[in-house]
Amino acid sequence: MREQKIKKTLKEKLINKTLNDKFNHLPYKISTELEIDNLEKDIPIMAKEIFKKAYTNSVAHGNSVITVIDNTIYEICTNGDRKKIKEIEPLIKLNMSKKIILE
Repeated sequence: MREQKIKKTLKEKLINKTLNDKFNHLPYKISTELEIDNLEKDIPIMAKEIFKKAYTNSVAHGNSVITVIDNTIYEICTNGDRKKIKEIEPLIKLNMSKKIILE
């Protein structure tokens, strides 16, 4: 029993070291696979916020931005004017667990 507990502890330490080595650029340490799963769930939320901030910063610094509104690509100027660039096909919703192979 004690030997199993020691093996389990050693295995956990090895996993933690591997995870921390892999994610050592983060400002905090990863200790479990559950934490990695939770971080992966946060990626879409973080990406949305980052894009929103980049959009705002770009306009604030006098640059125009390209965006899609109602299946149309627009250039948004710093004064708020919109220049239509191109109509596009509607976006499709993807099932994140489904694999799609492009040929």
